[in-house]
Amino acid sequence: MKKIKITQLLRQGSVEELLLHSLDGALYVVQAKVNDRYYSLSTATGKEYSRRSIEDIKNDFSGIHVEAMWLIQQSAYDEMVGQPVNTMGNGLRVPLSPKPVGEGCDGSD
Repeated sequence: MKKIKITQLLRQGSVEELLLHSLDGALYVVQAKVNDRYYSLSTATGKEYSRRSIEDIKNDFSGIHVEAMWLIQQSAYDEMVGQPVNTMGNGLRVPLSPKPVGEGCDGSD
């Protein structure tokens, strides 16, 4: 998967989709869909973009239009010893509002 720097993405002004992959209870990495292609995000220094909270990610992207935001959570249940191999994905895909908490909550949207 190709990488794109978050600064480049923010300059574009819009993103079709952000996928927030939950790696741990409080660690998220993000993929962005732009022009029907998915990119992994990196920082200005080239490190993988990650955050410790969903709200931090929403705040980072609050200045641009995000059409859709999803939380992706993979389950480890099929990795238990003695369980049959699961050929289907067992991930959970939850829609999120791209707006930070408190933004747009006054009923004016």
